[in-house]
Amino acid sequence: MDTLFDRVHSDRDAPAPASPLRPRRRAPSPSRRPSPRTITRPDTGTRTAPGPGHATPAVAALRLEPLPLWLAERGDPSLARAPMVAADEGRVLHANPPARRHGITRGMRLDGALLRAPHLHVVATREPDLAHAWREVLHELADWTPWVAGLRRGLALLRLHPGEAEPLAKAFRGRVGVASDRHTAELASASAVAGQVRSVATGDESAFLARLPLRFLRALGLGEGDLTRLHWLGLQSVGDLARWSEPQLRGYLGAAAGALLPYLHGPRDACVPIWTAPAQLRRDLRFDEPQREPWQLDPAIERLAMALEEALEGRGGVRLTVELEVEGVARRVTRIAKRPLARAAVIARHAHAALRDSGIVADAVGHGGVEALALTLDEPRRHAAQEGLWATRAQRRRALESIGERFPDALVRIAWGDPHAPASDQAWGWRPADAAAGGASPALADGPHGAVPLGLADGANALRSLPVHAAERVVVLPNRSSSRPRDWSVPIADAA
Repeated sequence: MDTLFDRVHSDRDAPAPASPLRPRRRAPSPSRRPSPRTITRPDTGTRTAPGPGHATPAVAALRLEPLPLWLAERGDPSLARAPMVAADEGRVLHANPPARRHGITRGMRLDGALLRAPHLHVVATREPDLAHAWREVLHELADWTPWVAGLRRGLALLRLHPGEAEPLAKAFRGRVGVASDRHTAELASASAVAGQVRSVATGDESAFLARLPLRFLRALGLGEGDLTRLHWLGLQSVGDLARWSEPQLRGYLGAAAGALLPYLHGPRDACVPIWTAPAQLRRDLRFDEPQREPWQLDPAIERLAMALEEALEGRGGVRLTVELEVEGVARRVTRIAKRPLARAAVIARHAHAALRDSGIVADAVGHGGVEALALTLDEPRRHAAQEGLWATRAQRRRALESIGERFPDALVRIAWGDPHAPASDQAWGWRPADAAAGGASPALADGPHGAVPLGLADGANALRSLPVHAAERVVVLPNRSSSRPRDWSVPIADAA
């Protein structure tokens, strides 16, 4: 069995090719095949060189697209032969082959798809759930090899030995392509069958492109219209398109040519980085007996939220996952918050909202009760906060007075007349503001709606110089020659 050391150094330890001036030795029979020899180098020490049966690690592309349908089939394998679609906002996003045989296509209204296939299985696509499921898939792939890269949802690159590709395809029921570089491996995975492997030998890339039908470029972003136009020109394979030069591709295909050039002309990349798992903060609780009432989960959620707050230590995360274990099966729901979750009360409120919106609590209670509960915050980090320019109101007042002393004509205010008057001189007018008179703010209001606007030639600095109690809203007017005040209103609380 190959060790991690063998995988790292297999490329460097590959035997050099025989010289063309020397007669080639006869290949030994399998019974007399030499054993791996030992090589001693002054810089690397002693290690075992690869024998004749040693295989060099290759790049494997695992394709699980479309991801919502693959997740549904993985949960229930019987759905693989049933018509199934992934829909969002009443439109079909993806359809499996049985659904396409009923005439269901992408973009079709869901009502029309149900008329064509009354027993159609519809998969809901929720963004948080898909993101969480894809991270779990990457975690599983990291158990196979440390070299894992998720290109996008449903497509991952791995670096492994060719003999490991077939078990990987069967375990994930995905399409796997194996080649010496990632671009050829992606094309090979697009042409493979689910659960099988398509391998391309080193040096056989051009022949593989010559045999590959042109329709598989749709997996790389080639549209149906461009594919039809290429067929009109008589192109049948990817090799035919690879004979075109870069200016020809860009001139005929436009923006789509940029994504195809690395696959047709190169340069082809064989680098797969080592996967680093994202940081997670998890707190779980297992009950002595299954909880069969929804209200019994409330104290458990509050307890886990307080435990998360203590572990965060001032950090916060925006992606919260609530996991319920029902009869040994984990059911998850993910919620993305608009602001970082750092306090226990806010975490508990979002956990309750996630359970309420998903409806999995009622389903779990009806199937034996909840056996365990867990809360997980993904990628907690310490978020930066924008502070004000001045720490106290006195400092803001002194800064405003300094502006008034140095630029006497800079501070002005608006005297409102009739705001609905068609003439601008009847609607409003300028008045000088005295910033140094007893330390009073120049933003004392006499407007029709109780809002006190302030005009400043220097704009942004005066927003932060005003006291919080001065007015509800301010208007910055850098150009006094304008006919009407420009609508640059912002709340003072936000400006301070």
